[in-house]
Amino acid sequence: MGHVQVGRPPGGLHPVDDAADPQTVAVAREEDVAGRIPVSDAAELALSVVYESGLQNFAGSLDEYRKRPELEKFLEDVPTAWDETRLVAGEPGKRTTMARRDGDRWFLGNVTAGKAHTEKVPLRFLGHGTYTVDVVRDGPDGLVRESHEVRAHDTLRVHVPADGGFAAVAHRS
Repeated sequence: MGHVQVGRPPGGLHPVDDAADPQTVAVAREEDVAGRIPVSDAAELALSVVYESGLQNFAGSLDEYRKRPELEKFLEDVPTAWDETRLVAGEPGKRTTMARRDGDRWFLGNVTAGKAHTEKVPLRFLGHGTYTVDVVRDGPDGLVRESHEVRAHDTLRVHVPADGGFAAVAHRS
């Protein structure tokens, strides 16, 4: 998997772009993404939520997706239009966490630039009640899916590698 942002010079891309652009240039318009920036697989998956595009077109071979069932399942569920969008957390050039609602489900995408760390995501955007959050993150041997029971007053904590991220979907339990 990989991407380049249309209109940027080849070789001039860095994970900082993914951590900055959703809060700057992509605020006023859709952002088309294709090509290669050296980010983790989970960060690449998160781009399906972080960037808004009415036509999602994921690069790669079908065999590569089938080798990663967590990735394939998440992408099957990502809608092409959103009912609501929230910037949950971010520092341009360092990290972006977007939450986008489709019906009663919230999709989260997080991309970071820099060192490995534990990302802390406030879940205040969730409604009342208990939610199950299915997180797809990078593990030592590939993508890992984890489930957490959460409420709106909770903070989701996810370990992300250097220049990494995660994707998640929350639904009422």
